[in-house]
Amino acid sequence: MARSFELLPKEFVSRTGTFDYKTPIGEILSQVKEFGAVVITKRGKYFGLLDDRGIAAKGTLKVSPKYPAGKFTKRVPMLAKGSSVEQAIEALYSYSVKALPYADGDSISGIVKRDVMLRAILSLHMLSQYKVGDAMSSPVIAISDQANVAQAKTTMERFKVSKIIVLDKEKKPIGILSYNDIISNFARVNTRAQNLYDSKENPTTKSKVIDLAVTNIHQITADKSVEDAIRTLVEKNLSSLLVLRDGKPSGIITVRDVFELVVSSWKAQRSHLMLSGLDERQKEYEGEMVDMLEDLAERVNKFGSLQIDRIAVHVKKFKARNYELSGKVTLKNGYSAIAAMSGFSLMETLKDLCNRLYEDVKERKEILLTERKEEMVR
Repeated sequence: MARSFELLPKEFVSRTGTFDYKTPIGEILSQVKEFGAVVITKRGKYFGLLDDRGIAAKGTLKVSPKYPAGKFTKRVPMLAKGSSVEQAIEALYSYSVKALPYADGDSISGIVKRDVMLRAILSLHMLSQYKVGDAMSSPVIAISDQANVAQAKTTMERFKVSKIIVLDKEKKPIGILSYNDIISNFARVNTRAQNLYDSKENPTTKSKVIDLAVTNIHQITADKSVEDAIRTLVEKNLSSLLVLRDGKPSGIITVRDVFELVVSSWKAQRSHLMLSGLDERQKEYEGEMVDMLEDLAERVNKFGSLQIDRIAVHVKKFKARNYELSGKVTLKNGYSAIAAMSGFSLMETLKDLCNRLYEDVKERKEILLTERKEEMVR
């Protein structure tokens, strides 16, 4: 699967609200519901993001409308004009949020939502070779439909999962309950609400799981493509699907599972590539540099008998704006090609270095062919 260093199109950015971190949470909830997430600032500067998971992350029902928004805000990185599709996907996965703030220059112009990035994964065919079974979370954690919500919450925390399958008396899945569902339904913005761990007047001990679970379960089989799962998630505006294997529940595939598969695939691809010595400014070109090294690997691998084990490139910059790049290609047969190039353009110098390394490996292949021919003559 190819990594995507394409820049985020402006069309990916949607509008949102911006609030100071001292703003009472009661004044922001309607905006969070409308936009999906809002941006929080402190003294006029970016502070973090607030979505409906902000309250859920606290695990409490006691929410005063006077609590400052900053109390529920998550510090997440901000995307900018030069951000790539890859950076957005990695950040959504790492921080488990529904959106990321986007800055155009010095001002925040909106947010990039996760459903937009799911569509990008589809359009770029990032996961076309994977099946649902490759991405799903397994095994399935289930609970009886007659259990109370407090028991469901305890079970989720015990197994460290955010969703749980609800079974009827015949052990058939009839619903899905999420941690966020519990908090969203029971948390009330008032001073009288009780903490989830206070058993005296805890409403979750009186409510059955089936009363809160989403009973319209959307299912998919493990042998379907991940792209089929993504389409369903996007078209139905869902966060998860129940996965069946041989007609029985086998796992759950969530939006985060999709992002995790993309990121893990990228990491596996670039495990044989090592770039070092880049400063913050040079890292803007990292995507293009990796693409160039991937191209070198593909060219070498076409030799058939000579396969890439790893490629390492180190960048050194001098005050005179001159770059010195040293590179090493190690093949699986143990042979190493080493070269060094210098120049005023980082990308042109890397291009020359890659060509030099390629010619070295090509020469090595010709030597091996000659040796084999001589052996055959003998």
